Amino acid sequence: MTIAPPRADANTPDTPRRAGRLRLLALRGWRALTSMGTALVLLFLLAVGAVPGALLPQRSLNESKVRQYIADHPTLAPWLD
Repeated sequence: MTIAPPRADANTPDTPRRAGRLRLLALRGWRALTSMGTALVLLFLLAVGAVPGALLPQRSLNESKVRQYIADHPTLAPWLD
């Protein structure tokens, strides 16, 4: 019975070339996340998310307007309440 030598690619750590590619990919991803464009998009999304809270009546501020809104919009109000 002959014993074959282990394969060259079996259980070998990442080659420096592959590790370099992974590091470059991580660096590019980090640069994309920390760019001004990403910051502006996130700021815009935050502003859009704040609009409903500013336009819809809030129960703690004006209970009667909330009840009136629920009466006027019976299908939408349960989702927003």
